[in-house]
Amino acid sequence: MNQSKARLNKCFNFGIVGNLFFILFSIICFAYYQAFGHIGDLPIVDTAFQIVAYTAEAAGFIFMLFAMIWFAKTVRQRILMKLMFCVYILTELILMLLEWNSYREFVDKFYDPYGLPLAIGHAIFTALVCFTFLSLDPHKFQLECVIIVTVAIVLVGMFGNIMGYRIYFSILTNAIAFCTMFGMLKFFTNQEAVEIDCFGDKARVIEYKSEFFD
Repeated sequence: MNQSKARLNKCFNFGIVGNLFFILFSIICFAYYQAFGHIGDLPIVDTAFQIVAYTAEAAGFIFMLFAMIWFAKTVRQRILMKLMFCVYILTELILMLLEWNSYREFVDKFYDPYGLPLAIGHAIFTALVCFTFLSLDPHKFQLECVIIVTVAIVLVGMFGNIMGYRIYFSILTNAIAFCTMFGMLKFFTNQEAVEIDCFGDKARVIEYKSEFFD
């Protein structure tokens, strides 16, 4: 495996591990709300769950931060993709903090974890972030298939509100979607079906657009 593929694999691996921790965070939320959400204040239980949840959340963001930094150091150009991915990580951080502090009065006044507009906006924003990854290797059908599958999973998150789940359901589907995307990108890159030009490689002249929208 050449140096560029090794660096790309590291990017993808960081992203996969980070989103696995986000999946763990969402499962913890689900377990907590299903088991204790209707009971009220349980200081010992609340503290225990928050410690575990925040640990999983922190680990997820650490690995996602590594993925973002490694992308910036490895992949040429793609400024929009890198910027949107950075904003996405920040958005997930804000949502997770609001979710675990939604019981506080100052948060409850403006944050509705069951709100349909929140679920729709979250899914649409994430889909837009996914579309920016088309710039990794324009005109490649395999990459376009990866993005279609990823966006389809993301959009499922909107139905969590209809089924009565909080925003953590959308966070969960996003994490599954990004795990899928990074895993498929790693596979196609190693198979050389998708070629991503990196710093240190011989420069290739590429028009950064995709036929997906044509």
